[in-house]
Amino acid sequence: MFCFFQLSYAGSYESIASSLVNSGAGLKGEKLVIIPFKTGSGLPGYAGESAAHKLQIKLTQEIYYDVITKPEFEKADAWLKENGDSNKNYALQLMERLNAKLAVTGEINRKSDSAAELKVRLINPFDKKTISTISDEIPNEWASIASSGGAEHVPAQEQNMVPAPAAGYSFASTENASAGSASQSYSSSSAYDYGRDLNKKRSDYAFFDIFYGLSNSQNLSMEFKPQSGYLYVKDFIDRDTYASSFELNDLETDSKGPIGFRFGMFQDVVGFDLGFRYASYETKAQNGETNLVNYSKAPLPKKYAMVDVYEMNGDLLFRFVNSSFADIYAGIGLGMNLTHVELPYVKGYTGFSVKQPPVKETGFGMSFRIPVGARWKLSDSVHLLTEASFEASMTMGGFSRNIVDEDDTYYLWGFQTIAGIGFVF
Repeated sequence: MFCFFQLSYAGSYESIASSLVNSGAGLKGEKLVIIPFKTGSGLPGYAGESAAHKLQIKLTQEIYYDVITKPEFEKADAWLKENGDSNKNYALQLMERLNAKLAVTGEINRKSDSAAELKVRLINPFDKKTISTISDEIPNEWASIASSGGAEHVPAQEQNMVPAPAAGYSFASTENASAGSASQSYSSSSAYDYGRDLNKKRSDYAFFDIFYGLSNSQNLSMEFKPQSGYLYVKDFIDRDTYASSFELNDLETDSKGPIGFRFGMFQDVVGFDLGFRYASYETKAQNGETNLVNYSKAPLPKKYAMVDVYEMNGDLLFRFVNSSFADIYAGIGLGMNLTHVELPYVKGYTGFSVKQPPVKETGFGMSFRIPVGARWKLSDSVHLLTEASFEASMTMGGFSRNIVDEDDTYYLWGFQTIAGIGFVF
């Protein structure tokens, strides 16, 4: 196996490794981490990792620097994901955790079917210095894979030493560093991005939430209106009169729920969810507001109206705070619902041949909501959910006393507060 590596990696990798040693005067024995290289177009995605591995082997064989191994890299990376400070530079925290002083970064670009260019930099991020920049031509060992569209994976023999892919690293430089420069100062015009989002796993994620309503302030309104003529008000309340329509407005309710679950995800500042929920409402004993000119308040018993709502809704979410502790978001949503309405004191023909109470009907409706909430990050995989929302729903059809040429409508509107637990993946 040793001979295989010697034959495969001889030449340019060995030359680059030697140059890195020569440019590191006075740095012998310092810990050094090799960051997987950026891969240019025309090469398979793993080419940067592969080239980093081959250079790592040659640099380790030079016995000059103390080169960080993959297990060390992964252990430090995992620790930072749990305990790192998202407000500080990730790469610097990583090197502090590893007690490493130096890093090798770079990029690999295709030149032809037979050749690629590897440009690497030896840097000291703590001093903000580029110690040397080295560029050399290497064999394009990935040409056949790139042209054939083969699977992008790291060959098995290279998996033991290549550091874990560091998604989000970008070490592109705008400075024109000459190859082999002995000591080059880092300037503000240098476009080194030494970091990645420490909370990448936590900020871009999918989730499954289970929740329950903590408190609700929902009002119920109902309207009964014949298409022509009049209706008998005593069908609804103890009032012996006729009217062109009858309304009960802003009735206060007690509620249970909502209880439900939802799936969703966040990507950058935008997210969405799709959920299912159930809630039940019943009116309190109260003086209900009517539309009757001479009878604006009507005494209503408890449970004058009872409503069960089964809803499927989706929300478009916008995250405006994204920290290691919480995500704060707002959104807008629409939904469809199946609603069962029971009116124990209202007369109709729902299941009867003569007009009598109760009215029981099930129909379809639509809903609109504006949620504002927070996801409190207990860990990478578990969030505590708190959310307040304005909710409004109404019938689209089906709610009726089963009286010909009468249009019946209900409206539910108000505020909901829910809490729950979210599972992140």
